[in-house]
Amino acid sequence: MKVFISVPMRGRTDEEITKAIEDAKGKLAKIAQENQEYIIYVDNFVPMPDSDADIKNISMWCLGGAIHKMAKCDAVYFCPGWEKARGCVIERQVAALYGLMRLYQNDELGIIFQESADDEFDKLILI
Repeated sequence: MKVFISVPMRGRTDEEITKAIEDAKGKLAKIAQENQEYIIYVDNFVPMPDSDADIKNISMWCLGGAIHKMAKCDAVYFCPGWEKARGCVIERQVAALYGLMRLYQNDELGIIFQESADDEFDKLILI
């Protein structure tokens, strides 16, 4: 299964973003091992455009690149705080509209919710 990791980025350092991604990968690896699945992570890094590019909105540029990468995936994993980040909210809408599996990390409950194509939560996974 190919997975894209959606992580809030605004106001966070590169180290904080990297830690959130690595944490998500660790949780996904545990789930994959328990279900005897193989997971491929699609890199969510979108390079910044050249300084001479006529880009009016860098955030929109990066979001477009992220959606392009999501097109290669079976699922999108949403890190905590996704619901407060514009890009993550849009990535969630795209994933839902195009039928990708959605996984949501909830550290307070110690679980991951799996949402199906019909917007129903159909599986809870202990982490």
